[in-house]
Amino acid sequence: MNRPSKVLVSSPSRLHFCLVDLNGSLGRSDLSVGVALEEPRCEVEAIASSTIKITGSSDPRINQILSKLNCANNCNLPIKQNIPEHVGLGSSTQLLMAVAKAASIISGKNYSTLQLAELAQRGGTSGIGVHAFASGGFLVDAGHSFGKKGVKASFSSSSFSSSPAPQLLARYELPESWHFACIIPDSKKFFGEKENEIFQSKTPVSEKITEQLSRAVLVKLMPAAVEQNAVDFGESLNLLNQIRLADNWADPALQKYVKQMISAGALGAGISSFGPLVYGFTDSKNKAEKILSEFDCTKFVSKIENKGARVRTSD
Repeated sequence: MNRPSKVLVSSPSRLHFCLVDLNGSLGRSDLSVGVALEEPRCEVEAIASSTIKITGSSDPRINQILSKLNCANNCNLPIKQNIPEHVGLGSSTQLLMAVAKAASIISGKNYSTLQLAELAQRGGTSGIGVHAFASGGFLVDAGHSFGKKGVKASFSSSSFSSSPAPQLLARYELPESWHFACIIPDSKKFFGEKENEIFQSKTPVSEKITEQLSRAVLVKLMPAAVEQNAVDFGESLNLLNQIRLADNWADPALQKYVKQMISAGALGAGISSFGPLVYGFTDSKNKAEKILSEFDCTKFVSKIENKGARVRTSD
């Protein structure tokens, strides 16, 4: 593999709709569902150099990745654009996957998606961010084998799991006209130890809730994605939100914004991961912009990213 002198990686953000199975009684756990967003994005540049200089981020995991690639002393790494952190957009995974991709190319290595995830130590619970980086689109991952003979023996957040990233189970491209209206209200943020504490205190989830989530995804959401039926897709998101709320996995304080999204015209709405990002789904950009006019907080509109990360090299 030829070594370019400069690599620019632009990776998408993602919405995380749900983890289907946090019960594990069938020997499988996690199984995540979500979608890649075109905006906001993470942009990382790697430049061949005789020294090292990292700008735009102080995340210590970046140096760990460079050390694993043996390029810690010959790669400048400006982080040119960041995704907002700890709001439900998957910023850490995109940053670390983009760093791993850019630095590995500078080092003359050609890694697969799952090899990059292992290098970046991402995907230990949800694989949506990993596969959003790789291919974009609407995504369902295969989760992890669970129990005494599985790769996971307990439930935890991605940051506290050393399990490998899951394989991709299903991926569908969604229409260019479909958009998400997203708001980030000034609310609690759950990440790190707080997020892991939620996993520890609320698992295993009951078989009843797991069955409801499984049915909603398999019988309604996935067919809506395949048939590109916006109304059914939106109804599916509403159903997932209701199930998560009933089992106390969705922050009740954010539900007023979910209801406001629906009242403003969204076909479906919910909370990405643990929030505080609340999304409203609709079938056009104009409708998404109109919905956002009802909110006075950090907000943006994005269509689906159907291609994943963009990589540009130069000599």
